[in-house]
Amino acid sequence: MALGLPTLALAQPSPCDDLDSTFTFSLVGGNTVVFQPNTLNNQWTYFWEFGDGTSDFGPIITHQYPGPTLFQACLTVWAWDPFTQDTCFATSCQLVDLIGQGMPCDSTFSAQITWFDQGSNIIVFQGSTNLNADGYIWQFGDGALGYGMSTQHFYQQPGVYPVCLDAWYWNTGTQDSCWTSTCLQVVVGGGGSVCDSIPLQADFAAAVNGNLVQFTDQSLTSGYGATYLWDLGDGTTSVQPAFLHQYAQSGTYQVCLTIAIGPNGGADSCFATHCELVTIGSTGPCDSLDAGFTAVGGPGVNFANSTIDLSWSYSWDFGDGTSGVGPNPFHTFALPGVYQVCLTVSTWDPFTQDTCFATSCQLVDLLGLGDPCDSLQACFVPSVAGPQAFFFNNCSSSPDPFNTQFLWDFGDGTSSTQFAPIHTFPPGVWDVCLTTSWQNCVDSLCLTITATGGAPCDSSFVATFGVTLNGNVATFSASSGGQANGYLWDFGDGTQGGGQLVNHVYPPGGPYNACLQAWYWNGTDTCWTVPACQPVGPFSQNNPCDDLDSTFTFN
Repeated sequence: MALGLPTLALAQPSPCDDLDSTFTFSLVGGNTVVFQPNTLNNQWTYFWEFGDGTSDFGPIITHQYPGPTLFQACLTVWAWDPFTQDTCFATSCQLVDLIGQGMPCDSTFSAQITWFDQGSNIIVFQGSTNLNADGYIWQFGDGALGYGMSTQHFYQQPGVYPVCLDAWYWNTGTQDSCWTSTCLQVVVGGGGSVCDSIPLQADFAAAVNGNLVQFTDQSLTSGYGATYLWDLGDGTTSVQPAFLHQYAQSGTYQVCLTIAIGPNGGADSCFATHCELVTIGSTGPCDSLDAGFTAVGGPGVNFANSTIDLSWSYSWDFGDGTSGVGPNPFHTFALPGVYQVCLTVSTWDPFTQDTCFATSCQLVDLLGLGDPCDSLQACFVPSVAGPQAFFFNNCSSSPDPFNTQFLWDFGDGTSSTQFAPIHTFPPGVWDVCLTTSWQNCVDSLCLTITATGGAPCDSSFVATFGVTLNGNVATFSASSGGQANGYLWDFGDGTQGGGQLVNHVYPPGGPYNACLQAWYWNGTDTCWTVPACQPVGPFSQNNPCDDLDSTFTFN
C-alpha cells in the first residue's frame, strides 16, 4: 500500500519585507530643506509629497518651501514583488516646522575681557562670550588693533587706555553677522588703580512682552555693594537693580547699565558699563491664539483649524456628547441634526506664568443631507510612472473616508485594495476599474490605459558638473543630457545633497573630492550614472574684516 506524503511549502523572503519609508530632513538656510531616506536601495522608487501642493521623485531631494510655516512631508517607497506579482508600498510622514527660521540676533549675546600685566608695558588679553563666537576684534586704545580670542599687546608709553572687544557670530537664518561689544580701562606701566585687581563686569537680562520689559541686573561685582544707573534709550533712566519699564513706542532701543562699586570704604570708585539693543513690539504667545475653524462634509465632517501651532493644545466639543483633541480632526455624527461644535485652544504664557485660552463655536447643520450614498463617488486619475507602470491617484469622495473600502481591478487578472496603488502592466491596452463601498453604498468607475514595453538602461547616460566658488560657498551645477530624474551629490566633507543646482558651505581645509551621480527611471528600474568627481578647495577661515572698505567720495 502506497503512503501519501504531505507537500511542504518553503517560505521565501520577499523584497517587500525590508521596505523602509522613514526619512530625515535638515534645514540648510531660509526655507530650504534637504530630504533623505534612511535606507537607499536602487531597486526602490521614492515619491515625495512636501505638504505645500508639490511633489517629486528621487532618493535625496532639496526643496524650497514658499514660506515659514508648518508642513507635513510624506515619503512613499515602492518595489515590485515577484512572488505576488504586484507592487508593495510603505509610507511615512513628518511635520516640517519652518516657523521661527531667520530669527534675529540673540539679544543676550555678550562679551567679557580678562587682562594680565606681564610687565615692560606688555598686556595679555583674554576674551570670552556667553554664546559661541566666530571672531574677535580688539581695540587697544592706542590706535592698534588685534584679533582672536586671546592676544597680547605692547604699549609704547605707560598710561590708562580704553580697551574694547568686539565679538561676532554668523546668523545662518538672516545670513548676516551679529555683534556685541564691551570696554574697560587698562592701566599700563605701574601704579594704577585698586580697581585693576577687582573683577567687575556689568550685565543684565531683558524679558520683552509687547511694549513691557522686565530688566534684571546680572552683573559681577565680586561681593561689593553696587549702585546702578540705567539708560533705557528712550530718554528715561533708573537706579534700581530690577524693574519693569513700559515703552511708549515700538522700536529698537540701546539700553546701557553702568554699575559702580566703592572699595576701600568708597575712597576709590570702580565702574563697568554694558549695552544691548532691545527690540520692543514683539508679541507674547497669547496674542496670536486663534480658535477659528471650518467644517466641511456630513455626516462625516472634516474640521480644519485656521492656525496650527505645535505649542498649542486643542480641545473639541462636538455637541453630540463626544469630544476630541488635536488639530484638524474628523468626526462622524450618528444622526442628522444641528450641532454646536466648540474649539478651545490654550497655551502657556511664560511671562505671566499662567495659561491663556481662546474659544470659538459654530453651528454644524446636518439636516437635509439626503441619501448618504449620493456623496459616495468613485474617482481616480492615472499617471505614467514608467513605460509599463502607472500611479492611480484616488480622488474619490465619501461621507466617511476612514471606513470606505476600495477595490481595484487592473484588467490583467490582478487587483488591489490599496488607496492609491502603483501597478506595473504587461504591454497592452487595459480597462482599469475602481469600486468604492461604504456600508450599503457602492459606486464604480472604469478607465482605459495603454502600457508600452520597457527598455534597458542607456549606457551613454553620463553626468557632468561645474562648480564656482565664492569664499567658502561652492555652487554646483549638474548636467546629464536632459533625461535625469534626480541628482545625488557627495560633497567630500561627509555631507550629501540633492538637486541639479545646489549651494554648499565648506568648512576650512581641503581640497575636498566632490562627486555627482544622476539617475532616471526607465519603467522597470532606476538607472544610475558612473560617479563624476573633481577636487574643490582648499578653503580658509573667513574674516569679516577682509571686505572692510573705508574709501569715500565728496562733491
